[in-house]
Amino acid sequence: MEIPPNEPYLLEEEKSDFFKFDKRILFLTIKRKLMLIVITSFLVSVVVAVWSSIAIKGEFVAKTTLIRYSKNITRNSPIPYLYQDLSLNTIMQYVRMRENLEEIINRLNLQVTPQQLFGAISVERGSRSDILVISAAHSSRDVAVDIANTTAEVFIENYNQILNSATKDIYDYYVNQRKELLQQLEKDQQVIEAFQKKNNLVSIEAEISRKQDLLKQLELDRLNTKRQIDANKSILGDLNERLNNLEDDIIPVGYTIKNTIESQIKKKKNELSMLLEQYTPEHPKVKQLQAEIEILQQKLEEAKTNRKNKDFVADEISYAKDPTRQQLQLDKNKYEYELRAYSQNLKQFDQQIEDIQKELEYLSRKQKEFYQLNRAEELTKNQLDMTENRIMDIKMAMESNVSDFEVLEYAIPPEDTVGTGRKVIVLSAGIITFFGLLFFFLIRALLDNTV
Repeated sequence: MEIPPNEPYLLEEEKSDFFKFDKRILFLTIKRKLMLIVITSFLVSVVVAVWSSIAIKGEFVAKTTLIRYSKNITRNSPIPYLYQDLSLNTIMQYVRMRENLEEIINRLNLQVTPQQLFGAISVERGSRSDILVISAAHSSRDVAVDIANTTAEVFIENYNQILNSATKDIYDYYVNQRKELLQQLEKDQQVIEAFQKKNNLVSIEAEISRKQDLLKQLELDRLNTKRQIDANKSILGDLNERLNNLEDDIIPVGYTIKNTIESQIKKKKNELSMLLEQYTPEHPKVKQLQAEIEILQQKLEEAKTNRKNKDFVADEISYAKDPTRQQLQLDKNKYEYELRAYSQNLKQFDQQIEDIQKELEYLSRKQKEFYQLNRAEELTKNQLDMTENRIMDIKMAMESNVSDFEVLEYAIPPEDTVGTGRKVIVLSAGIITFFGLLFFFLIRALLDNTV
């Protein structure tokens, strides 16, 4: 359908007429409906006020104030998380943890859920950084006070758990490690005991020391025996040389002279002794016997002179082998026997020294094995000592790492309710009704083409 050339101008004119309105009509409409709008808004406000007074109950807010004391703890322990220093923001979140809320509900026998109690409790900083204020809202002022104070008490009681939560895990870890180390130490000691029993060794160090002392003594005895062998060989060489210079012949070795002058003199002296017992020295018999003794003594001197000159004849002559050669032969036999004995001892010493050296090599190998076993035992003992020390440190930390919060001011029953918002609700209802009706009548007047 084609539009005539003058059609657009007609449409534009209609649009202009649509947006044109008489301001007097608006003022008349407002004037006529204003009383209705005001009365209706007032009635709505009254109705909302009555409803809010019935449906919305006021809440009492009780506040408990906590103070946090600073801890001056020197943290020189190698164990992490031993001493906790939580930020105040973290602590504020912990106050309303589920476990704390459930404990509060159980203590006060509240008929609410943890979520509802969470909304009734608020935690905020005080005027200082070390102050916490716990607020509890409830329709009953006494219940509000109980909730605030109980929340503070439960928090302080359970705060130690969060401080020691990581420390408790570390403590359990080291206790389990101590148990494992004790079992490992028992195994190490059993292995060492089995090793000593298998090798018949009480103490390898003592056995090695004993063997070394024995080896030194054997080497000294061997050296002395070697010296004796050399000395005996030298003596035997000298004896052989002397024996070679002596002839193996029969020679006179003794002479026998019967009725010798010495025997006669001895006999006369015995007779003189008997006479002197009976007579004086002046007696003729005594003097005669003394003269005979003097004569015999002179003969004896002459006989000795004749013996030196070999001018005498023996009654009997004894012949035998040369005693010097015999003595040398006896000495030779003696030293040859000793030489054989020393040589045998030398062989025994050499064998014993060789055996002990082998035993020392064996003990040295076993000592290395024992050292590894003993080292494993020492390492286990050191780890056990370190674990025991750390358990003691953790125990002391857990006992000293107590809550640093105290109640500075307990909550008291509040005088008035707070936070109902009734006036705001009533005022909002009246304003919304007023402007809603005003807008409705204005739009209605604008759209009414009959006016």
